[in-house]
Amino acid sequence: MSVSILDDRDPIIIYSSNTGWRQGGTTGEHRKTSMFTSEAGATAKITFNGGSSIGVFGTISAGGPPPQSAYSIDGGPAVTFIGNPPSTGFRFQQRYFQSKTLRTNDSHTLIITTLVHDATYSIDFIEIIAADSSATGNVGRFAPSASSPALTSTTTNQSSIPVLPQTSETLSPGTTESPFSQPSLNSSSTTSSLSLPSSSSLPSPSLPSSPDSKSTARLGAIEGGAVVGVVLILIIVFCLLNRRRRFFSSILQGWKGSRPFLLHV
Repeated sequence: MSVSILDDRDPIIIYSSNTGWRQGGTTGEHRKTSMFTSEAGATAKITFNGGSSIGVFGTISAGGPPPQSAYSIDGGPAVTFIGNPPSTGFRFQQRYFQSKTLRTNDSHTLIITTLVHDATYSIDFIEIIAADSSATGNVGRFAPSASSPALTSTTTNQSSIPVLPQTSETLSPGTTESPFSQPSLNSSSTTSSLSLPSSSSLPSPSLPSSPDSKSTARLGAIEGGAVVGVVLILIIVFCLLNRRRRFFSSILQGWKGSRPFLLHV
């Protein structure tokens, strides 16, 4: 199973125009960014391939009317979420919506619609879950690492809706406009990518040559040299013997030619 995190600024998320969508962000939000509106009827549209489930996360602040929103997948019945603002501060990375299991081989479209005027609705990120590594499209583009925080639950108007906790990392506040008047908190949620190497990308170890083959080749060279040496010695000995025989033969012939004639009386 793989998980993709799409930040609120990802171009795959299409926000409706002239409905008050603005850029915000503060420490404690994914990448310290968010998109928010206080208008009713504002929409956000996400089309994706290969995902088996999709979830929407945002920030709820204390004060003001609770944000209400509706979520519809592939034109199906809308699911309504009513936020439960904290008594003070903020509730970061609140899960607004989690779809049922989807067909992974199909393309799906999620449409988000705000329902209440003057209630700040903020989108932090979209989470797309793929059942296996065969998923295509945007799934896996921002896959979190194995060290990403696990999901825990928080109390809202929907029962047992989990929310991602913040890590202890301290980040500086974002410089973009924020819909929240409270000071930034020193907590943040971070997401990173983990890439597992495939077996085809690993280098193949080179095996050393067999010592037996080297010994055999060396022994063959020694034997060949020995044979050549013996042949050369035999040739030299033969030439010396032949030369010596010719030397003694010439001496013998000279001696025979120089013998005096014996006179017989």
